[in-house]
Amino acid sequence: LGLAQAGGPPPERPLWPLVALFAAVETSGEAAMADGLYEALKASPPGMELRYGAPPVQGPANNLHPIESVLDLWVSLRSALTLAAKNRGGGTITVAECLIAARAVRRYSFNKY
Repeated sequence: LGLAQAGGPPPERPLWPLVALFAAVETSGEAAMADGLYEALKASPPGMELRYGAPPVQGPANNLHPIESVLDLWVSLRSALTLAAKNRGGGTITVAECLIAARAVRRYSFNKY
């Protein structure tokens, strides 16, 4: 599973940690949280790097980007993203990478949408 399958360049780092993270979110039993995360990812700039270990970054007009608002509310997700980044060899995680993983998981989800 990689960016190349979505029409983008091949990933430099593995996406499996993100797929595992989004599978956990999807099966957590809190459909509203999973839906909110997915919608926030879709509404955020694809190239945006998630600052999972830092305070939220202000977006245009001093509003938080949608994904940063979710991360601010769901603190355990920040911790999970930090671990996923470590398992990928460090570095950044972008919204685009998260969307690829989230879409792959949602495609096979048993949750009703």
